[in-house]
Amino acid sequence: MNSVFRWITFTTACLSLSINLPKNVGAVPLNETTQLTTQLPTQLPTQLPTQLPTQLPNQLPTQLPTQDSKVPSLDEIEKIRNLLQNFDSEDYDYWAQLCLTLEKNKKYPEALAACEKAIANKPRREEIPDIWMARSNSLFHLRRYSEAIVSYDRVLKIDRKSSIALTYRCASNFHLGKYDNSIADCQKSILINGDWRRGNPAIAWYYLGVSLSRAGDKQGALSAFSRAISIEPENNLALAERCRTVLELGSAEPDLEICPQQQTIGLYNRWLSVNSDDDIALTDKGIYLQEISQFQKALAAYDKALEYNHKSSYILGRRCEVLNRLQNYQQALASCDKALEGDRIWGDTSPAHVWSQKSRAQIGLNQYQQALVSADRAIALDPQNIEAWNNKGVSLWYLQQYQAALASIQKAIDINPQYTRGLFNYGRIFSSLNKYGEAIAIYDTILKDNVRQTDKVLYADIWINKSAALLNLGRCQEALKSTQKAIALNPNSFEAWYNQGVVSFCLGNYDLALNSYQKAKTLNPKNVYVLTGMGIVLEKLGRYQDALQVLEQALDLNPDYSLAKKSRDRLLIQINQNI
Repeated sequence: MNSVFRWITFTTACLSLSINLPKNVGAVPLNETTQLTTQLPTQLPTQLPTQLPTQLPNQLPTQLPTQDSKVPSLDEIEKIRNLLQNFDSEDYDYWAQLCLTLEKNKKYPEALAACEKAIANKPRREEIPDIWMARSNSLFHLRRYSEAIVSYDRVLKIDRKSSIALTYRCASNFHLGKYDNSIADCQKSILINGDWRRGNPAIAWYYLGVSLSRAGDKQGALSAFSRAISIEPENNLALAERCRTVLELGSAEPDLEICPQQQTIGLYNRWLSVNSDDDIALTDKGIYLQEISQFQKALAAYDKALEYNHKSSYILGRRCEVLNRLQNYQQALASCDKALEGDRIWGDTSPAHVWSQKSRAQIGLNQYQQALVSADRAIALDPQNIEAWNNKGVSLWYLQQYQAALASIQKAIDINPQYTRGLFNYGRIFSSLNKYGEAIAIYDTILKDNVRQTDKVLYADIWINKSAALLNLGRCQEALKSTQKAIALNPNSFEAWYNQGVVSFCLGNYDLALNSYQKAKTLNPKNVYVLTGMGIVLEKLGRYQDALQVLEQALDLNPDYSLAKKSRDRLLIQINQNI
């Protein structure tokens, strides 16, 4: 998270030493909440088409095999190819057998070609619905969703009660972001409850759940996932998505127990252990990991998903967002630009969201004017986008246009009075204006009203900023408690440990100050302010040679840093006097 430092001259209790203190920690705005979305597996969980008999007859069969036939191995398929090669290439039965068998064995490009050859040879044969179903499934797995919909339409024209065809037409519409259509198809498949082949209504309930979730109906999605699980208790994706939905609903569903994090991750992993190329499940896993602040693992999931769907605007936009959380702003900016140039299927996000994330990346790169342009672009696309208003306010804040910044942040708060990030930034602007009492009041309001505090990084930043404001008012003991709260929430926060070092020094607790600076140094080894503070504390503890060594390291980093210079010169005098 981007950190902005300012200078504070402490009172005599702090020996009148000027030590920099993080005031505007995390100035780059973050999402207060990340809407959870659900997506579909690219592998069908059930086997749909009919199958070949295990023994090949002496001549070509006149009818298609039944559903109870054993699936032949790939070696048997090759034998079939060899035995049939002498038959007329226009023979329908040959291509029909090959179509169904190849689709069953997940050889989708070859299956598609064989199915189309069969259809071309005998388009009116009674068995043609099976061929159209195999063709449709092949198109679905090849991610040719628009063509799959047309193909499923042909199945449904022949068999209006094909619930499984309706279900996967629902799935295809879902992948294209046509959620109204996907919801209607899945509801119809459940209502008809007709031909499920080897599937069952759990598949439709699952797809209905993810479609409702993307459309914003989380309560409906939760019910749909529960129905899917009641039919298939071992449906890992439905279980995982139900856990995620419960987490997203949060306080809206106080009676529902949120699944343990490792349990939910394990559900995704079990699915992916069988379907490693499922970019949709990988993306879902990434979103969940992002929601629980495991950003590096979320990035890995998004990167893996992009190997299979590299033009996905949805995945690239999510990736941009998590890179911002990791403060990798250059890569975030590139990912947002790719998202805007991608397939333009946005899911439950939007182009406005990506423009807002682009603005956030530009703020992190100190490109404040460009960030302002991107934020305005997002607002033009979606005037109710609170992130964009917030980013605009932060950009104006960095440009020292404080009143305009307050107006933009206020706009975000007017849209959503519970917008934690906006309230936080509002408080930080007050701190910029030296109105520390007002800033503390805002921080306290946030910390009191948000009991769950699922975004630990954000709430740690609030405690950090509160500690800085309290220290400015000379309330050192309260400031120390605030830094301890921040560390408990985010032990990897450099600013939290640094603040605790400064506050402990002001309280005269040099041992705690030294320990705090050492923790901060571990997180940021080449920070001149930490090294200077550590050197001054070591001097107070009488460890003059250690203090001198650390201060020299600080001056190696910044020879012009006056506080380090004065401290070193004073220390040299002290050492010479003791000789």
